[in-house]
Amino acid sequence: MISFAQALSNYGYVPGFIGNTDSSRNFNFDRQCSHYVQATGEYDGFRAVYWATEPKTEGEPGEWAPYCPSALSPEDIGLWQCGSIVFKNYMVGEVYGRDESLLYRMW
Repeated sequence: MISFAQALSNYGYVPGFIGNTDSSRNFNFDRQCSHYVQATGEYDGFRAVYWATEPKTEGEPGEWAPYCPSALSPEDIGLWQCGSIVFKNYMVGEVYGRDESLLYRMW
């Protein structure tokens, strides 16, 4: 994760990590992401964006409360996929951004 993020950052891109943030089902992502946060602290994590996939909600979440790796807080999570919707006969993730400007950098 560290080399990947450093290379992207060096070329002017913003690194990002998506994972099942429910540590009861995927402790490995929690462990790896927390290690990344601690090891890259002096570099501000290369300004990485974190994308949570849990918990699922019905519709737009009422409050910003995505599950997050133990080294982060919900406020550190930039994107949250809380469900799925059908768009033009395709099932797609319903993604919300903590900061709307982050969504404009994705496409």
